[in-house]
Amino acid sequence: MWVVLFAVASGLQPSVVVSKPVHYLDDDSAIECSHFEECSGCAVRSSLAATPTALRARGRLEPLLGRRLEVVVGSPRRWRTQARLAAAPPLEAKSWDAGARLGLYLGGTHEVSSIPECEVHAAAVNAAARVVETACDDAGARGGEDLRYAQFQVERSTGKVALCLVWNRENAKEAAPVLPRLVSRLWPRKNKKTHETWASIWVNYRGSGGGNAILAPNAFRLLRGREFVEEKLFSSPSDLVDTDLELSFSPQVFRQANLDAFARLVLDLARWVPDGAIVCELYAGVGAIGLSLRPRLGELRCSDGNPHAERCFDLAARAQEARADRLCEASFLPLEAPDAFDLDAPGADVLIVDPPRRGLDPEVLEALTTDDDKVASLSRLIYVSCGFDAFERDLAALAPQKNAKWKLVHAQAHVFFPGSDHVETLAVFDRSSRRGHIINPLVEKKTRPFDEERGVFCSAVFRIFFSVQTKED
Repeated sequence: MWVVLFAVASGLQPSVVVSKPVHYLDDDSAIECSHFEECSGCAVRSSLAATPTALRARGRLEPLLGRRLEVVVGSPRRWRTQARLAAAPPLEAKSWDAGARLGLYLGGTHEVSSIPECEVHAAAVNAAARVVETACDDAGARGGEDLRYAQFQVERSTGKVALCLVWNRENAKEAAPVLPRLVSRLWPRKNKKTHETWASIWVNYRGSGGGNAILAPNAFRLLRGREFVEEKLFSSPSDLVDTDLELSFSPQVFRQANLDAFARLVLDLARWVPDGAIVCELYAGVGAIGLSLRPRLGELRCSDGNPHAERCFDLAARAQEARADRLCEASFLPLEAPDAFDLDAPGADVLIVDPPRRGLDPEVLEALTTDDDKVASLSRLIYVSCGFDAFERDLAALAPQKNAKWKLVHAQAHVFFPGSDHVETLAVFDRSSRRGHIINPLVEKKTRPFDEERGVFCSAVFRIFFSVQTKED
């Protein structure tokens, strides 16, 4: 089925006319997986674009848009290139027996269900999980007691996997001798430089403490292989984004599980960013969105609260600069969104936010919905939401029925996890006057250097100073 999206007539138009059709999954497509009945990973088998959350999104957004909300769904098979699987003892094993069984917890229980033939996992994930289970048995590692989780990140260009073993000990001394023995089974030292299956092997010393967090922050160690896997998001040429951009990921930073679906969203988002715009991006991760847009921007200011993301951003930005001319300045602040917003938002034209499932930080939301001087220059807000409940709450604050500071001019729902009852929402808001009219319309702009009249130079000085202070702390 092929459809064509049209821009909303009122307010600001996309920087590029939307003329290419977008492919949507047929309604009769389904998840064909032998584990469906007992697996908690998938909630729906068919009508993947008509889940309860997708229908709720349509009911909430269509009256505001005055048109049908498009729900974009990709292939239901082999889309998951990052997976975290819980470890448990083999079936009918005693607590002291060696071996591990990997899978997902059954809903509302601590029982692990094995999913060795999962249809949504990339084939490399299923194969790597089997290798880990065999190695645990050989090395005497116990699922649940020693190994809590295993995380798999597939590098799509090579098919190799970055493995992270989430270990039930606090440090290397406590993990010995079982962890070193397991790693040697997985990647013998005689082949230390390269391996046919693994790009790298990491450990996260999670310890035995309580809580729902799977990974412990700042407890990662690289045991074998290279630090990063490299990924190109885009598979075909486009004038909207840098299709040659190569991103670096490690287990220490956020990575989308479905990179193909994320790339589609970035292409749709790019149509709403005018050429020459000064863009501030909060919750930027490794900079995948902002750096994709960089060749068309006047300036890029990214930030994220995860300090490990800064190095990934710098690697991608430097590689971009080595092969492309006339790129705008791009900077990164390792700060939480409220602090980065104070430094990066003044003077920007477009604000892009991609917050975690809890939604926007209260300080950011308050600044956007009041007469805060920091947002005076902003004409457009692009919101990428991974949790519809939080987005619905933030939408009510950004665009209430009366005296709205922002007007919703475009929205799409993207199903990143076919089979789940979950949608990612792409929403575009333009600034409104008190009478509800769009104000400060963006126009085509030329890429330009620092503009002292906007105070960009002063902002850069403060940004560098703040970044140095943060690193020293």
